[in-house]
Amino acid sequence: MIARGLMGSSLFAISCLIASGQTPSGASPIYDNGGLAQIPGTGTARGIVRLDNTKNWPTGRLLNISQDAECSRISGGITSDEVVLGTNGTLANVIVYISDGPSQQDLDSPTEAVKIEQQGCMFRPHVLAMQANQKLLVVNDDPVTMNIHPLPVKNPEWNKSAPPGAGPMAATFPNEEIAIPVRSNIRPWMKSYIAVFRHPFYAVTKMDGSFDISNLPPGTYTLQAWHEKFGTLTKTITIGKGETKQVDLVFAAAQARADVQSSDAQNSEGDTADSPDTQSNPSTLQTILQGITGVTAGANGNNGSTAPAGQTNGGPAECLKHLGENCYDYFGRDPSALPLQSCILVADPHNSNGCLCYDKAKGQYCERVN
Repeated sequence: MIARGLMGSSLFAISCLIASGQTPSGASPIYDNGGLAQIPGTGTARGIVRLDNTKNWPTGRLLNISQDAECSRISGGITSDEVVLGTNGTLANVIVYISDGPSQQDLDSPTEAVKIEQQGCMFRPHVLAMQANQKLLVVNDDPVTMNIHPLPVKNPEWNKSAPPGAGPMAATFPNEEIAIPVRSNIRPWMKSYIAVFRHPFYAVTKMDGSFDISNLPPGTYTLQAWHEKFGTLTKTITIGKGETKQVDLVFAAAQARADVQSSDAQNSEGDTADSPDTQSNPSTLQTILQGITGVTAGANGNNGSTAPAGQTNGGPAECLKHLGENCYDYFGRDPSALPLQSCILVADPHNSNGCLCYDKAKGQYCERVN
């Protein structure tokens, strides 16, 4: 844990300088390849993120988009972005960030906008990181209509569409949230994530698994890494004056079984692997689901039939057609579903075919739907 006070104030001051484009002396900033150069006296956390076992995670898995002839023609075939691996198990699309260290105060947002585009009937980039209140531009580069529907729990939800050739759509997220699932109401395979931070100390790994977080004042920090499929890693690091700290992180492939993983699990590098915060209480969930007409549920909330929990046999991921609806209404207002009365359906960020019930008033998840 980082001591607040002086450390928080120092980091806050550096952060403001980064956001404003000033150096500590007040001189004009030095730019290198479009980014602010290293501020004298600060350090850098740099490293590589890998997956420990790639055997069951082949790259280039083709998605079935045969139901959309236009996208099939435009794209020529679409591969999944869920797990993107490079040489020697390097892992792309991991959000690496400082979770403990910056001042509690919100920092000024960059004036430069970030952008997410529809290209070839996919969201690009697949994972985007930005600061709170930074402008987000949504651009449709395809000759087909675009829909984008972020599903935040700490920010206002919005749902926008744009025909071919339309100008950019602008949006912002006022609150920190890691990470917001993004869906398309038109094309179910289109998925992305947006991470929103109070500070500028974050990075998204490239194909080679690399990340670089610079301009950190000397001190001890909590570094976290988040991946949509493998959960979160946490590591404590200490940065000296002008030091570049090499921090390599390894996700355990077994963590992909997020529904049953342990929060005490350790990977081979000794990094703490946290289970996702969307855990349900199986026995409670079983009781609720088994009391709903047309649904049979096992001990883990899975149906005794072939349909996912919380659904009838109408087909998988039926709940994804009802995102934003009241969970109590979704279950037919059955009395046994009353505990879900204050909850709404949201997409499960750790299960592409699942939904969660979320209570916005309490700021917490209710029970898993499937």
